[in-house]
Order: sequence, then C-alpha cells, then structure tokens
Amino acid sequence: MTAVAATPHFDRTSQNAATASRVVWMSSLPWMVIPAVVIAVVLGFAISSWVVGPLVGLLIGISVGVARTVMLRAASTVGLRTVMGGRPIENSGDGAQDDARHQARFMNLIEGLCVSTGTEEPLVVVIDDPHLNLAVFGPSDDATLVATSGLLANLSRIELEGVIAAALWRIRTGDAALAGLVSTFRSGAAMRQPVSESAPSSAAMAKLSAPFDEYRHVLCDLGAVSITRYPPGLLAALERMELLGTSVSSATWGTAALWMCNPSPLADNSLHCSVGLRTGVLAEL
Repeated sequence: MTAVAATPHFDRTSQNAATASRVVWMSSLPWMVIPAVVIAVVLGFAISSWVVGPLVGLLIGISVGVARTVMLRAASTVGLRTVMGGRPIENSGDGAQDDARHQARFMNLIEGLCVSTGTEEPLVVVIDDPHLNLAVFGPSDDATLVATSGLLANLSRIELEGVIAAALWRIRTGDAALAGLVSTFRSGAAMRQPVSESAPSSAAMAKLSAPFDEYRHVLCDLGAVSITRYPPGLLAALERMELLGTSVSSATWGTAALWMCNPSPLADNSLHCSVGLRTGVLAEL
C-alpha cells in the first residue's frame, strides 16, 4: 500500500485557490447584475415583450459581465506590474558595479531555488529604494517578484535565500495569485493611493484583508523554512529588515498586501502581522 504524504498544516494551496475564485466572482456580481437589469428593462420596452425582452437582456448582461471579469483577471498581473513600477533587474542603477554584483547574487539564488523546488522562475524587477522589502504577485506560470535595491544590498546570501524561499512559497501555494487578484478586484481607489498617506477607511481595509488568513505571513515563513531547512536565515533577514526599515516610497495601499513586510511608514496595519510575532515563531523552531 503506497503511503500518501500529508500536506503540511501551513500549506494553504487549496484554500488560496478557492478564495481567489470567490474574490473574483463575488466582486464581479455588480458588473453582471446591474447591466443585465438595465438591458432587460430597455429591451422590454423596445420590443414590447416583458417575457422575451427581459430574458434576452439578462443573458446579454450576464455574458458581458462574465467576459469583463475574465478579461480583467487575465490582465491582472500586467496591470499590477504597471502600478508597482521598477526596472528589469539587468538594468543597473547608480553605482553600477556594486549593483550588478548584488543583482547577480540575487538571481543566482532565485535560479537555484527555482530548480530545487520545481518552481517556474518569476519575472524579477528592482525598485530603487534604500529600505528592505520584497513583493510577489501573479499565478505560478506568470509571477512577478519585486525587490528593493536596499534588500539586495543589505542582506547576506543566507538571509536572501530565506526571503526568496518565502516568495517562492507564496508563488507555489497560490498566495501570490490570490494577493494579486485581491488588489485588482477589491482595491478600487486605493490601488494608487500612496502608503505615505493615511490608510483608507476601515471598510476598505477590511475588504483588502478579509480574504487572507490572520497568520498568513507566519504560515508563509514556515513554508520558506521548509524549503531552506534553516530558520535562522529568514529570522536574521526579518530582523535586519525591521532594523533598517521596510517602507517603500512607491508602494500603494491597494498593493500593500503584495509585500512581504509592511511597506507603509505608518504603524502596522491589518494587512501585515508584526515582524516581532514572525521572528518569535521562527526562534522557536
């Protein structure tokens, strides 16, 4: 009898997939219902039939809503890349020599971990910011990893391995895909609202945080450690990130959930649990 490997308690792959579908279609209901009702009423008056007109109108309206939803979901990653900004990692910024060296080390680690975990290599983008943070979004076959230049320059090889493993775990388990869809379908005006400004209303923040597990970041940290088998690496990385700062000047509230740590210079928010909690868990391993 063949033994079946148990899924680790911190693996949320199936939950993330189900939640992603729910976020997309629940968010899209108004796009289907409202046009359907309007078209149904218009056709009812136009053809003087309150049976055929509304029925045809509802079918047309729902079809338009479904088509819009499918197209928006397909374009989600491309749209988020535009909002997030940054430059391809091979394009060095100021201090080209050091930048190229840091980038080469970073890419070597990504390539090695992708091979060892069987993960498709993501598109890698760098944002020129002295603080330390990393974001990831998109489905496993079209994911994007965004790193700050400060992250590349200030973490050791072992520390970088820990944060990259966390990013790849998010990609593999669908956390990155879910986060991208939440930003696309639920952020509204917050999509481009800088994190340097006060947070959106509590209702808006609740919409952005509701799809995620309360301990989402802790669970992803545990997933990262299951890849590297070295908790002190990620622990040290998180401590250094907290020490040097994780705020990202170009980040927005609508994309805040894509980041590994809180990208806002303001206090911790509902989208990120405290780094202290995360390091405390890692210290117990």
